[in-house]
Amino acid sequence: LGVVAESTVNFSASAPKAVALDPTGSFLYVVGDNGYQQPGVVSKYDSSLNLIASTNTNTFINLCDFQVGLNDVAVDSGGVYVVGTYEYRADLGAGCDESTDNYQVRFIKYDPSLVLPIIRQELYGSPAPIDEYAYGVSVDGDGNAYVAGESRFGDGGIVVRFNAGGGTSVVGTFND
Repeated sequence: LGVVAESTVNFSASAPKAVALDPTGSFLYVVGDNGYQQPGVVSKYDSSLNLIASTNTNTFINLCDFQVGLNDVAVDSGGVYVVGTYEYRADLGAGCDESTDNYQVRFIKYDPSLVLPIIRQELYGSPAPIDEYAYGVSVDGDGNAYVAGESRFGDGGIVVRFNAGGGTSVVGTFND
């Protein structure tokens, strides 16, 4: 295989992490981030690599949360599925409680135009503060998204299904 075309593109994120084509092959979606505690970025490009739309994940649960990074993207005809990790701290009203500091999975499904998130879910594997990370996402023909990651609760890998209609279920855990 050789290089078909070479182009310089100014991506919306300073550190692109993953790419996916839509089912028609007409649009390229790129996810990445702009550094620690900066919002993750999801961008849509046409086949000539012109920027069509871009959005960021800078919509936190509270002011103490920080997006750490977006790690993967999957696309089907119904949406754009994005996974990453964010840093959670309890908001005490008068400041952030750093003793509750932990990392959590963030799963977001956008419509294909990236205008509005359809589903936004966080995964909490335990009532106690634990670290969970999302590394990859895939979507099946029914619109269910499967996220692969790591949970420090069981010290191993985890696969979680985010159901098309909402809700989650653990598909499997993989201990070291």
